[in-house]
Amino acid sequence: ISFFITTVIVVVVMVVVAMMTITMMTIMMLMLTMVPCERARHSTKDGLS
Repeated sequence: ISFFITTVIVVVVMVVVAMMTITMMTIMMLMLTMVPCERARHSTKDGLS
C-alpha cells in the first residue's frame, strides 16, 4: 500500500511540475511579446512629448 501511495505522490508531483513549467513558459512568452509593445509605446510617447 505504501508503494502505491508513493507512486501516486510521485505522479502528482510530476503533473504539478509539468503544469508549473507550462505556465512559466506561457508567462515568459507573454512577457517577451508584451515587452516590445511597451517599449514601442514608451518610445512613441517620448517622441510625441
